Amino acid sequence: MEYPKRVNLGCGNDKLPRYLNIDSDPSHDPDLVADVANLSDLPDRCFQYGLAQDVLEHIPRLRINTALKEWNRVLEEGGELHLRVPNVLALCDLLRQPGRTSAGQHEILLQGLFGTQAYPGDFHTVGFTEVVLRERLGEAGFQIRSLGIKDEWLYEVSGEKVRDKRHDPILALTGESLISAIYQRHLGRDPDPEGLRHYLNLLKAGIPG
Repeated sequence: MEYPKRVNLGCGNDKLPRYLNIDSDPSHDPDLVADVANLSDLPDRCFQYGLAQDVLEHIPRLRINTALKEWNRVLEEGGELHLRVPNVLALCDLLRQPGRTSAGQHEILLQGLFGTQAYPGDFHTVGFTEVVLRERLGEAGFQIRSLGIKDEWLYEVSGEKVRDKRHDPILALTGESLISAIYQRHLGRDPDPEGLRHYLNLLKAGIPG
């Protein structure tokens, strides 16, 4: 199958022409309905450019590295990844500014930290500083080429894929599928009901069992 050379990861309602627009919510009518941390339907190195605007902060903390390594996998060598994510330190500074003291101003800024929460999935689950962004992108095989600030509180980051970094495919799974795959790999069987409940509870609590 022929794909465009550009991919719009977690497009929401911001679909772009000449991109493969991907989102997990079918109501956004993307070109491909998929979890952006699990692009197993796509081949390796099929895009030159990846765009993820206001996406990474919606991915659970324990899956951030998995998502970035998956984006690495589908980009060509030397491909560019462009991210836009909230700058936690900038938001805190703005909240402390003397000119921003009303409840309404604070609520707008707090949405930048926690998401607008208008529908399921519209929640922020993780925050970023420059130190964390550089570490995460480096671990995933990217080198930052530019890092700037937009609208006082957003990071605009462009990174280049400088080496292949693959994740364990199991880590792209979630919930029962993840637990079953781990049981099969290490024990050669499906999980028993008690074990399944135990590890599902750990996942829901955000604890890597």
